[in-house]
Amino acid sequence: MRRGVKREPLSIADLKKQILAMQKVPPVFIQSERAKRARLVSELVHDAFHHWNRRFGKDQEKAVWLSAVALFHKTIEEAYPIGFWAEFEMLRTDKSCKPDLTITFLEDDPWFFRSGYVKEKLIEMIVQQQLTRGTAARLRSVVLQAILNRDRREFRRYCKLARRVSNEEFVTAVTSLSQSADEGVARRARWVLEAISN
Repeated sequence: MRRGVKREPLSIADLKKQILAMQKVPPVFIQSERAKRARLVSELVHDAFHHWNRRFGKDQEKAVWLSAVALFHKTIEEAYPIGFWAEFEMLRTDKSCKPDLTITFLEDDPWFFRSGYVKEKLIEMIVQQQLTRGTAARLRSVVLQAILNRDRREFRRYCKLARRVSNEEFVTAVTSLSQSADEGVARRARWVLEAISN
């Protein structure tokens, strides 16, 4: 569901069907699909909570809500690729760690519950790493994509990342984006240029 768009919650019967259908994990990991699944289950949690009136102790509604919450936690866990959290922890402790899964996560830029917080922490750790040329090039592409996309809570971290991986070609590309007819793109590009110059 898009932000700001209101819709009627699903009925209890439909919620039960959806929760059951969502239990099955897709056999192949596709980041965008896993993120979408996590967002859909988040909506099921809201719908289930809407039906559960705790004051009057509706047992069936409470049971549906609890099963939706359990599924929500499961789908959030499954929205990250296998090995992601191990690499995340290595980044925290090993300055020579070569990030790969975590940069792929930034490249894919999935959006689901708390993914913005995770990206913030990732970027904070990545800027502390010893980066290879190839890794720095990937990260420059990540920053350019962030400029082109929506405003987000973690954008300040992208500015910090830009300062860490900047080169002449990158500054030229960002300068070009700062002249964009899209005011959001132009504003984000100006923020990146300001971060680089500081």
